[in-house]
Amino acid sequence: EAQAARAGAEKAAAQKARMEQELESPLVAELRRRTAANAEKNARQVELQMFQNSQSGEFGPFSRFVPVAKNDGKYVLVLAGEYEDLKKQKKVAKQKFLDDADARPYEARAAAVAESNARAKEANSGADGED
Repeated sequence: EAQAARAGAEKAAAQKARMEQELESPLVAELRRRTAANAEKNARQVELQMFQNSQSGEFGPFSRFVPVAKNDGKYVLVLAGEYEDLKKQKKVAKQKFLDDADARPYEARAAAVAESNARAKEANSGADGED
C-alpha cells in the first residue's frame, strides 16, 4: 500500500509539473492576453443583453426604441427610425455611439420626457387627494 501511495504521489507531482509548464507556454500567454483584451467588450455585451432582458416586451423586432450605448457605458433610447438614420450617417455601430456628442440630443429629449412624466405623476397624486 505504501508503495502504491508513493507511486500515486510521484505521478501527481509529474502531472503538476507538466501543468505548470503548460501554463507558461506561449499559447497560454496569448490566450490570457486575448481574454484581457476582450473582457471589456464582453462586459458591455453582457450589460446590454441584461438591460434588454430586464425590460421584457420593450425591445425586439417591433419595438419603437433601440438602446444605444455611450462610451461611458450608459444607454440612450433612440427611436428605431432615428437609429437607422444614425447608422446610415455612421454615427452608431453595433448599438453604440461612436462619439458621445451625437447622443446629446437624445439625452436632452429623454430628460424632458422624464421631467414631464414626473410633473404628471405629481399632478395625479395631488388630484387623488382632493376626493
